[in-house]
Amino acid sequence: MMGSRTALSWTVFALLTLATQAVRSEIWTTNHFSTTSAAMSADGRVQVASGSGTLVSCDYGATWHSNAFTGATAVSAKGSNIIVASTPVVWISNDSGTNWASSPAPSPTFPARHIACSADASRMGMVLFGSHPIFISTNGGVAWTTNNDAPTASWTCISSSANGQRLVASIQNMGLWLSTNYGLNWYCILATNDLSGVACSADARTVVASGNNVVYLSSDSGTTWSLQHPYPFGGSGAACSADGTRLGVISYIGTFISANSGLTWTTESGGGTVLDAIATSADGHRWMIGHSGQGRLYLGTSTPDPAISVVPTNGNVMISWTVPSSPFVLQQVDGTSLNNSSWTAVTDLPTLNVNTLQNEIFIPTTNSDAFFRLSGP
Repeated sequence: MMGSRTALSWTVFALLTLATQAVRSEIWTTNHFSTTSAAMSADGRVQVASGSGTLVSCDYGATWHSNAFTGATAVSAKGSNIIVASTPVVWISNDSGTNWASSPAPSPTFPARHIACSADASRMGMVLFGSHPIFISTNGGVAWTTNNDAPTASWTCISSSANGQRLVASIQNMGLWLSTNYGLNWYCILATNDLSGVACSADARTVVASGNNVVYLSSDSGTTWSLQHPYPFGGSGAACSADGTRLGVISYIGTFISANSGLTWTTESGGGTVLDAIATSADGHRWMIGHSGQGRLYLGTSTPDPAISVVPTNGNVMISWTVPSSPFVLQQVDGTSLNNSSWTAVTDLPTLNVNTLQNEIFIPTTNSDAFFRLSGP
């Protein structure tokens, strides 16, 4: 629970309260389900695992319902839109998996290897097994096009910024490629021949790419890179929180999580081995890790510690925080009294900014001081 003090006028005493970045061990549970692709909503409430079928949970993985189709999967930030790229059709749900509609897949014979979507799921990128161009959809996966200059190659993974404008994609033997105009034009930002997975932050400034015994890290959209070696064998996937501080990579020998943008890594013994899929929530405190051959789906959780930002905006005060993966309530108290019994919930509900994956509340300015805090587990 974090607090921030501000005068509800044009003078703002605290613009940002920093979240604690200490490494916290994840608590893991194991499900017996063959998993080759995983995705979840920004808050981690809606989770989708695909492998020997498709499982959907709308309660943080507590209960699941299943469908027979399978394929690469993606989920919108709010969790209402789910896409599963099967062959020869793409399955689309707009109500968190209750109902499904199908559209023709980009290829009737080559299955999708990976899908990335914008936060509202209107824009998507898809790469297939085998040597193919990159496929782009601008209508939620209903139709796909290759009207771009991405090379025809053996693409391994693709990731998207929250607004869908920036896409990063990896080729096993041709490095990492970036598009800054919704997938129309592409150029190489990292020359290497061993990439298997890539992920980026909501603004795509932080990029993490998983290679053979190495993790490539960039904090400036691929202009400069650093290397880390958290595992001694292999690399098969990556995931990134919305702000780029919490990262995850998977390999043949296990799951590794960083809570400080990749400076140090923690081995997660409960996250399985010989892994095929990884996904995380916007705050990086919920994880899905999948294995196909052993038939396992690992779910990891740790306690979020969201930071609030308080900024004057157009005559109001905007209070924002990254969407947490556990329920938090914004509370306020008059600046003259900080006793716990005086805190009251802010009645306005936050809205999700799909460009930043942050909850936002706008409060009219007054001439009084106030404290704000997020109260949760």
